[in-house]
Amino acid sequence: MQINKLIRRTSKAKWRWSEADDGGQRAGLWAEKIVIATGSSWNTDGTNCVSHSRYRRRCAKARRSVTPEQVFEGKKPIGKRVTVLNYDTYFMATSLAERLAMAGHEVRSCRAFIWRRIPHFTLEYSNIMRRNHELKFKDTSNTTARSSSRRMQIISKWGDGYKANYRGKGVSPRTENTSQEWIEFDSLVLVTGRHSDDKLYRELKTRKSEWAKNDVKAVYIIGDAEAPRLMADATSRPSACAGDRGSRCAIPAAVQA
Repeated sequence: MQINKLIRRTSKAKWRWSEADDGGQRAGLWAEKIVIATGSSWNTDGTNCVSHSRYRRRCAKARRSVTPEQVFEGKKPIGKRVTVLNYDTYFMATSLAERLAMAGHEVRSCRAFIWRRIPHFTLEYSNIMRRNHELKFKDTSNTTARSSSRRMQIISKWGDGYKANYRGKGVSPRTENTSQEWIEFDSLVLVTGRHSDDKLYRELKTRKSEWAKNDVKAVYIIGDAEAPRLMADATSRPSACAGDRGSRCAIPAAVQA
């Protein structure tokens, strides 16, 4: 409702049909200013913010690996023993772990970092920990991981000792990390990171030569489509954009809903 109050639809906005790349038909909204807010999706190959590379030998196409979207869809079977690989550190991984534990699965959560401070400021953290305790699932932080087909090896980041001694060129100055632990699982939930769904924005940018004849002056991208971010930030962008860009800012109907 706040967005609707801020936005006054331009009288020049109109619907047109255009040829899609696959030869099909789709509707396109032309207006003086177009804002793309198409969101983001969870990485299916385990790409994360630590290594900036795919998680070795695991992807959502594998029978035992699932993304958050696949958990919500409920089409892919999830085994009894579940490990959540968490590079998100806020609400998604812990929410999925709680949901799966309540459904009767044996859940283990492995986090690459400590908890972010946001749940502390919102007073969520203590109750999240109490809920984890009640549901009896183990939550391990500050770990790195690698996996085989049905098990994952987690390694503590701090397991290599605090003393540093010179051991020769190219050799780690610390003692060998002996904290390795193997976790058996039936399903692995990949909460490793998100990527922007910005295909529409990029397509419109490549069609800039068509803007003038359709009275388009600018195309913007906001929210998760620009870069994945916190939900509160992403959902606040449409109203902020309407104020920043002026009253002739076309917001997709899906965003207004």
